[in-house]
Amino acid sequence: MRDLESTLATVSAVDTVTGPYDVIVQLDAEDLDQLGKCITEELQAVAGVQRTTTCLAVSLG
Repeated sequence: MRDLESTLATVSAVDTVTGPYDVIVQLDAEDLDQLGKCITEELQAVAGVQRTTTCLAVSLG
């Protein structure tokens, strides 16, 4: 999974975590279309990825 940072341009961080998820991958996309394409065409195609959950970061103020 750590290889994602060097192979996918939109990946800015990959962290192994505890709890309901195994890994959190942070993506930086220009818009929602680019984000969607990265998730469906690239990230979900990575060996071992069974499902993804998407949460958007927002700026409040």
